[in-house]
Amino acid sequence: MTAIQPAVRARPDTGFTLMETLVALTIFSVGLLMFEQTISSAWRGINAANAKTAAVTLALSVLEGTGADAAFTSEPETVGQSGIYEWRRRIWVIDHGSAPTERTSDEVTDFWVEVEVSWRDAASPKPQSIHYRLLKSGRKTS
Repeated sequence: MTAIQPAVRARPDTGFTLMETLVALTIFSVGLLMFEQTISSAWRGINAANAKTAAVTLALSVLEGTGADAAFTSEPETVGQSGIYEWRRRIWVIDHGSAPTERTSDEVTDFWVEVEVSWRDAASPKPQSIHYRLLKSGRKTS
């Protein structure tokens, strides 16, 4: 009688080798680091854009508020602070060449109004600043 031998089956690979696993883990880690760098760079850009938008809004509000309700003051420079932003406003009269005796203190005249807003951004080592200049008309106080 012949002995029945069990069928020898070829064992299929049921998993990954150690080397394949290490290579896959390395590729995954590099991809994850690149993704993290992209996201953090985008956040820095968003924060810088938000800071600049707030600075522009502050500068425009200082410009619009100059001479809106009352006569322009004789004070040529004003400074202020709002949160992390420092602003400086300069006002100077435009001389149209008329004689001083012809002008009255209630006469409407033209003024240059310049506003500079500066702030320190965490993403940039040097201070940031913006400048705006606007020509306005108003009454000069004596």
